[in-house]
Amino acid sequence: MKSFSIVPIIMGIFLVIGCLGLRESHQNYQDYRSVEAFKARAISTRAEIMSHITNYSRQGVSYGFSVEFTTPDGKRIYAKTLLQPTKPQGESGDLTEILYDPQNPDEPRLPPVGIPLKKTLVPGAVGASFIGMVFLYAMAALMKAARTARHATSKYQGQSARALNTSSSRDKLVAKYQKSHGRFSKS
Repeated sequence: MKSFSIVPIIMGIFLVIGCLGLRESHQNYQDYRSVEAFKARAISTRAEIMSHITNYSRQGVSYGFSVEFTTPDGKRIYAKTLLQPTKPQGESGDLTEILYDPQNPDEPRLPPVGIPLKKTLVPGAVGASFIGMVFLYAMAALMKAARTARHATSKYQGQSARALNTSSSRDKLVAKYQKSHGRFSKS
């Protein structure tokens, strides 16, 4: 009777976890690159806080400000800052520093702007580790299967091969058939 092994199921779960970790790492890296590109073209300025914004969602609470500021060309902008997980410092009427993209000043951000690189590296390292464990298990299983197949053939080495149906055994079968059926008898 063949026994059931849970190891392949665990390796399947590890493979799924590894793929999810690599996917999360890739998404975080894309966000990181987007934020770095924003920081490269952003302009820093002072803005007046008009009101506080609090947003409640399934991911938790996020905070921001409604701000008013003037661009270098004299255009007055009233906008909401992008939300962040920590409550920013400041009250209505205070001045705060913001960063904005000159091509899109309606989406200012509060500094510090960024995604820590470790948020990208940790899921990637975990994902790669889990996929590596699955790879090592698969290699060990293949090596064991190859070794088992090699040992199964080696126990018959050294014996000469015998044909199962030699001419003498065929002659005996023909003679037995002729005797029982009365045909092809020699007269």
